[in-house]
Amino acid sequence: MFYKRLIRVLLFTLCVTYVQIGFAQKVTVINQKGTKIDVVNNTVTTSTTAPSNPNTDDIWFDTTNNLTKVFNGTGWDELGGVNTKFEVVGTNLEITDSNGTLSIPISSINTDAQTIALSDDIITLSNGTGADTTVDLSGYISSDNQNLTGATLTGTSLEIEIEDGDPVTVDLGALVNDTDFDITNEIQDLSLSGNDLTITNNTGATTIDLSPYLDNTDAQTIALSGDTITLSNGTGADTTVDLSGYISSDNQNLTRATLTGTSLEIEIEDGNPVTVDLGALVNDTDFDITNEIQDLSLSGNDLTITNNTGATTIDLSPYLDNTDAQTIALSGDTITLSNGTGADTTVDLSGYISSDNQNLTGATLTGTSLEIEIEDGNPVTVELGALVNDADFDITNELSNLSLDPVTNILTLTNPATSGNEVDLSNISTDDQEINFFAFNGSTFELQVGIESGGAPKMVNLSALYADGTETEINAGTNIQILGDGSSTLPYVINNTFTEVDGSITNEINTAFSVVDVSGTDYLRITDSNGNLDVPLSDLEHTGTTGSLFFAGIDGKPTEDNVELFFDNTNNRLGIGTNSPTNKLEVSGATGTQGVLNSNGTVNEPSYRFKNDTNTGFYRPAADEIGLTVGGIEALNIDETSNSTTVTIKETLKLDGDVLDSNGDAGTAGQVLSSTVSGTDWVDAPAAPSLTIEKETIGYVFAAAQIQGNGTNLFKIGCSVSRTAVGRYTVTFDNAHPNGAAYDISFGAQVENANNRRDSRIVSVETGSQTANGFNVLVLTGDNGTTADVFVDEVWYFNTSATKEVVVDVKLN
Repeated sequence: MFYKRLIRVLLFTLCVTYVQIGFAQKVTVINQKGTKIDVVNNTVTTSTTAPSNPNTDDIWFDTTNNLTKVFNGTGWDELGGVNTKFEVVGTNLEITDSNGTLSIPISSINTDAQTIALSDDIITLSNGTGADTTVDLSGYISSDNQNLTGATLTGTSLEIEIEDGDPVTVDLGALVNDTDFDITNEIQDLSLSGNDLTITNNTGATTIDLSPYLDNTDAQTIALSGDTITLSNGTGADTTVDLSGYISSDNQNLTRATLTGTSLEIEIEDGNPVTVDLGALVNDTDFDITNEIQDLSLSGNDLTITNNTGATTIDLSPYLDNTDAQTIALSGDTITLSNGTGADTTVDLSGYISSDNQNLTGATLTGTSLEIEIEDGNPVTVELGALVNDADFDITNELSNLSLDPVTNILTLTNPATSGNEVDLSNISTDDQEINFFAFNGSTFELQVGIESGGAPKMVNLSALYADGTETEINAGTNIQILGDGSSTLPYVINNTFTEVDGSITNEINTAFSVVDVSGTDYLRITDSNGNLDVPLSDLEHTGTTGSLFFAGIDGKPTEDNVELFFDNTNNRLGIGTNSPTNKLEVSGATGTQGVLNSNGTVNEPSYRFKNDTNTGFYRPAADEIGLTVGGIEALNIDETSNSTTVTIKETLKLDGDVLDSNGDAGTAGQVLSSTVSGTDWVDAPAAPSLTIEKETIGYVFAAAQIQGNGTNLFKIGCSVSRTAVGRYTVTFDNAHPNGAAYDISFGAQVENANNRRDSRIVSVETGSQTANGFNVLVLTGDNGTTADVFVDEVWYFNTSATKEVVVDVKLN
């Protein structure tokens, strides 16, 4: 597990370096003169021929020569090329591209015939010359080593899932492209002849001679000190790797992945996004995303590339030197590497033990969506709608029941009742024995019961149930005669000694009741010993209009008067004096009450309001207040506080009659109502003074600003300024200019060159852009008579004025 983490760290470092280099090339490039060029337009063209009418700093990817070029204003500068040849010269590996040949010494590289394998949390080191060495790394497993847990391709959408994180989806549709329409030339193979290794499917492939690497002298050691890993090579200077920057317990999530053209932008939680150019991957004419994926397969000593039906098998047995007798062991938190040729090497792993054991904190099912929450992480939602399988939308027909046919003895499981859900029980024997012997001994009060099929009879003693007359005592009364003693032999007999007047003891008993139809009229017939008595049922019926409320009339019978009392059972409304109520209770006529308890009401729905004008009336805004609302507006408020009444008129007061003072006088024309000690009084109004105002027109700065080349406002008055392009700016006034578009503007530029001498700059208004709301500004280099003016970012400033009329003096006459 430690080695896997180390490999991940190194791979991550390489990936970050590549992305940083790739990103830097999108911002700044270096031409053949060694000058840095800022890419401004960021226009990238991919084609076989150069784009027409390019702008300076435009980028062109030449697909014919596989070169990236930047336009310098007159021509295209190459930024890189392709590797054209790999070969081994002596003990050096030489890589040749369009910029020349790079030589890399590889003589210090040794061979190691050991194999290392990871099964679950166990590392196994096969030495070849002795017993295998295993190390249990389970104690060093932490949750801060997130793995990609799944990748699902649906159509051209690739969903990538990360351990303890959120999945992201990337649309790969733009990558479906195979310009040479050959689905086989992406599959390569290895061919080994003697010690010569060659890549197939390349007619000009270079042969690599592997014989110099059969030295079998690998005695490297590895050590960890603090956060630094040291690799001792044995033949040269030691190599160190600083891991301090990679120790973290941050379970970051990939938050988004966006594919634009062939550029993939990947965003990470609490980090900066990176962009990777996937253009080199665009090559697949058969639209099969699997047949280019190759792997290595090792069977015994034979190495083969997969996904190639004609792959060549490479026999690696000549390279089994088996001379490395190193062993590896774990004790506590320390790994020990026994070299066999020198002192043992140890690595302390205690600093890498993590306890980031995240727990699932919750799971909530809303409809068919399941949200799962994880400790210190983001929740994820799983749509379970596909699991809902009930095509007939009937929640009852899955409930089974049992039904037994007593005639056929068929037991059926219902829902559905099919032939496969039936069981024939007719062949099952039944225990339906009958009692064939029953005897009772009146002397001993014993009951003997016998059952068929030879079962032994059973005896039950019932003496406790015998009645001897002492349990109940009944006394005779007037005209009531009691015979017997209540025992089993002499039970009680109760007779009356009344005299039957009509001589019949049965004619008081009704023997039948029935409803009969006599000439179309229903009667209730009561039958006794004397015959039938018919009672017309129509006398018992009472009908009325729907909604009628019945009350006793003059004759005491139920009667109705819907005009005066009516219940609308459709709308649940009661009307008094009307049979068409429009409210829960509607009274047509005057009512007398000792008190009415109403709700407070609101300004839009007062408690006391009118039938056809429900937002006009009286309501209670607060305690001891009455509000008069008209059309939903409180026009008058009466407030009683501590025996002081305040009447507030909140709308316009219009008087059509006289206004009287406290003396009852109406006053005369021109008089004003004045407050006195005792009340109010109409008095003559004082003469009105005259007011003289002197004004003057002055000029003032309407807007001004000083702006840096990047558009930042050093200072601004009455406006804002923004940079739209190199040397181009837009000025927007806070308010429209009072002179419309006809106003003057003063400009200036502040710039010094390296010799502290001012260069010439032109700052002007873009033709046709000046309006009452602002204008556009152009900043260019000054014309020196030899080169054309070009746009440039520099510090510049402007101001514009306007006029207004101000008061300079006020005199009261």
